[in-house]
Parts: sequence; structure tokens; C-alpha cells
Amino acid sequence: MSNAALAQVACPNDEREQHGRLDEGNVVLHGYSKVKGGRRRRYRCTACDTTFGARTGTPYGRIQHSMARFDRVAALSVEGVNKSAIARLEGLSWNTVARWLERAAALARRFNAMHLRGHALVELQLDELNSG
Repeated sequence: MSNAALAQVACPNDEREQHGRLDEGNVVLHGYSKVKGGRRRRYRCTACDTTFGARTGTPYGRIQHSMARFDRVAALSVEGVNKSAIARLEGLSWNTVARWLERAAALARRFNAMHLRGHALVELQLDELNSG
């Protein structure tokens, strides 16, 4: 892995000063972890000695399925498909679908809080209401 790619990885330990800061030079390669689909890259923060994966701190962190499957579940929900139908279509348990959708919703809330700050709503339209 190149130094430029490694500079885009930040320490996820929010108790440390380097948390979330890119290109600090404190993150080094730490091998791979074995998963169903092969292996995933692991990193280590030299400042706090925390090891973490490439998906840590993302909605995909600690899920045992592909990112594409997670994205399909979220897309089906956006299209108005209910959780039971999504579980049936994707071959997942209802609880897994519910947990993933909560995770996706939390990400959307965090995105809105960070990027829509300081914008005044002039008009709000409600085209559909989906309470699935």
C-alpha cells in the first residue's frame, strides 16, 4: 500500500488526540484479518496502539456480508419495501435488516447534521410518507 493511500486512514480511537485526523503519520499497516470473502486490511495506530480494520467507523464495520448487500437493503428500504419483504428477498433475518437500516439511518442523520448546518428551510414538501 502506498504512503498516499495510507495517509487517507485515521485512528478511530476517539479518546486520543489523533482521532479522525488524516496524514498524521501515526497509522501503519498491521496485516490482514481473514473473512469469508478472503481477507481485509488491518491497521495500527502507533500513538495509542489500537488496531482496526478498513471498515471501522463506517456503516459497513462489523457486518458479516458484502457492502453491496448492505447497500441493496438500504436501497430497497428507500424504495418503500418493508423490512419483512427485504428480509425475504435478501435471505436475511428480520433483526439483521432492522439493525442495518438503523445503522444507515444513523449515518444519514450524522451526514445531515454535518452538511446541512446553517441552511434555513424555506419550503418543505412531503410527497410520500413511509412508515415501514
